[in-house]
Amino acid sequence: MSRASTKIWLTGANGLLAKALKTELSDYPLLTTTHKELDICHINKSKNFITNNKINIIINCAAFTQVDKAEQQPQSAYAINSYAVKNLASLMAQQGGKIIHFSTDYLFDGLKEQPYNETDRPKPLNIYGHSKLLGERYLHKICPNSVTIRTSWLYGDGGNSFVHKILKQLDKPQINVVANQLGSPTYANSLAKVIPYLLESNLSGIFHYSAFGTTSWYNYACEIMKLTSPNQLYKLTPINGRQLTQAKRPFCSVLDKKKILKTLPIKINDWQSELTAFLKAAKLYP
Repeated sequence: MSRASTKIWLTGANGLLAKALKTELSDYPLLTTTHKELDICHINKSKNFITNNKINIIINCAAFTQVDKAEQQPQSAYAINSYAVKNLASLMAQQGGKIIHFSTDYLFDGLKEQPYNETDRPKPLNIYGHSKLLGERYLHKICPNSVTIRTSWLYGDGGNSFVHKILKQLDKPQINVVANQLGSPTYANSLAKVIPYLLESNLSGIFHYSAFGTTSWYNYACEIMKLTSPNQLYKLTPINGRQLTQAKRPFCSVLDKKKILKTLPIKINDWQSELTAFLKAAKLYP
């Protein structure tokens, strides 16, 4: 699909990834909406928006991402992560368009001893993971020329990222951080740089993307502190995840990136250098 004939709708425009995408895709014909402006759970409103604006690609960043809250509000989680995706897939299939969708490492139970690849069988442990998996399945059944990118531990500009949450707690005498869950942090700006390659291609299917390397939330927090507030490292206390969270989470949900690296001309950095780049860009690095 040529850029001249492309009309893109970016949903969830206030999120970490969408903010990065708005910058990365500034040269594309891009329309953006927040949840307040257009709730994608309303199929008629979505249909009117797509029709009136001649949308042929949706980049879906809208999601219910609060893992513990999803256990308390499963209907909301499934409405956004599953059934809204189903509706958008139906609408784009009718238009002959496609969706670029984002999913999660929390589809897996975390018991595999190697990084998860795209053909591994999902076994989600919580409502959030179940709802994201169902959304994926609807999307690729109804609109099979679409793309899903599974990612993990996303952070970037915005007050809700893990980095900001750690730095906001510096006035506390002790900061409890989960030490028994492993994964790979992903910088939203780096993930956003992958999307133009997908827009210029006819690729479809599922891809995994995250930074290289494995860490725990606790060691991740230690790296944040070491780079920004080294004299505050003593405040960090490692704890078991079950002490802090309601929903079950995978022990180790590192994603295998071989497929996307073979398919696209991209480079993936280690999570430590990505974190340093983010902190410098956000002026949080001394």
